[in-house]
Amino acid sequence: MNKVKLVFAGHDLKFAKLIIDYLENSGKYEVRIDHWKGHNAHDEAYSKECISWADVIICEWGLGNAVWYSQHKLPHQKLIVRMHRQELDTQYPKKFVLGNIDKIIAISPYVYEEFYRVFKIPREKMIMIYNAVHSQML
Repeated sequence: MNKVKLVFAGHDLKFAKLIIDYLENSGKYEVRIDHWKGHNAHDEAYSKECISWADVIICEWGLGNAVWYSQHKLPHQKLIVRMHRQELDTQYPKKFVLGNIDKIIAISPYVYEEFYRVFKIPREKMIMIYNAVHSQML
């Protein structure tokens, strides 16, 4: 069985760490990290390598990473953008190539509603999934 090739792209992956760890440990996925230096700063050559390798791209935060990947993803790839509250105070979502994004994950009902209200992101493009928390009993 071929593993699905996932790229996680973003400047701060602390909220995605549990998800990344889970997917890596499942045995079903190969995971690469495209760690951005900031909202717009990245190693473009490495990001292009990730594009040529990936089946699925997950942008953690809807910032410059999501803009760049929405402009460069290949037709056969899936692109998911995981959005938090911070993006509401930016213009990045207005720069997305929305037709190239398969799903936008909002991390709370408030964020979901605000992205619809502020950026007119179609509801059918969005889904609400709370941030993951570690729940192992001590």
